[in-house]
Amino acid sequence: MVLVDTDVMSTVVLPGALAGPATRLGGEWIERLAGRSVAIAVQTRVELLTWPLVARWGPKRTARLRASVDAVPTVQESVEVQEAFVELTAAAQHAGYAIHAKDHTGDRWIAATAIAERLPLASNDGIFDDIPGLVHLTDSR
Repeated sequence: MVLVDTDVMSTVVLPGALAGPATRLGGEWIERLAGRSVAIAVQTRVELLTWPLVARWGPKRTARLRASVDAVPTVQESVEVQEAFVELTAAAQHAGYAIHAKDHTGDRWIAATAIAERLPLASNDGIFDDIPGLVHLTDSR
């Protein structure tokens, strides 16, 4: 199983719900994730379900997005995920990693979920590079 970040979820899993075909990048991820189960963190689910409200989507498009998100298992924020978040926050701050910044709190939750569940994280976001204990899959790896 692979935990997918919001960017990969939106380019691979949700393109129909979001209004268009998969991008070139999405196509590369489709190949890389072929035959693997995917899941999302609670944070990714929340980010995706916020989009229609912020952008004021219509009910049909919103329902398509929700159905697509609901079809992917969501990893809950267990005690283990919470502990991983605490440890990651402290370690990142001490090491000077950008992920410790307040505007990356959501990214820390996603990384902590992957670390606690021992799942590789599929993301194009460099904020996840070099985090100890995190297997970060990018489009180039």
